[in-house]
Amino acid sequence: MTQPLDHVAEFAVTETDRQQIIDLLAGAFRTDFGGRSYFIQPPTSRILARGKDGNIVGQLGLFHRHIRLGAQDIRIVGFGDVAVRDNHRGHGVGGTLVQAGLGVAQKVGVPFVLLEGDSGIYDRHGFRPMSNPIRYAVVKDGVGTTVAIAADIPLMVCAMADEPWPENVQLDLFGPRF
Repeated sequence: MTQPLDHVAEFAVTETDRQQIIDLLAGAFRTDFGGRSYFIQPPTSRILARGKDGNIVGQLGLFHRHIRLGAQDIRIVGFGDVAVRDNHRGHGVGGTLVQAGLGVAQKVGVPFVLLEGDSGIYDRHGFRPMSNPIRYAVVKDGVGTTVAIAADIPLMVCAMADEPWPENVQLDLFGPRF
């Protein structure tokens, strides 16, 4: 990392940065993002990593949400659309983005950070796989179609305090997946 990270509210992302994010995500994922700078819905904010030339080399979307875990409503931060340009992988960019995202979660005081994934990078930062059934809104072609419950989504959770994550209760995202 040669320059500091930018933590930018979604509404403040410039058009130039948005286009760089679109290109980054298109190169990082097999999924078609439909020319958008996000998969299903825009994040609340983003952490952007820049190279020496000022161009975006990595990004992490932060989703501030209320969810229901069993019978309890809680605030969480979700990580989504985490991506690093191929030529910057293996240089600590991804880990730096994750650490910065955890710092934001710590500042806002949420008990948990959630993400979908199974990468070893997340294990190194305290995330653990969980197997809760997840209730979420299904969005297809930009339209909410139905509600689904699935137990095979690769959910990872990082506890930000001493509160344990209950594994045997349903997680309701109150909206689409990250």
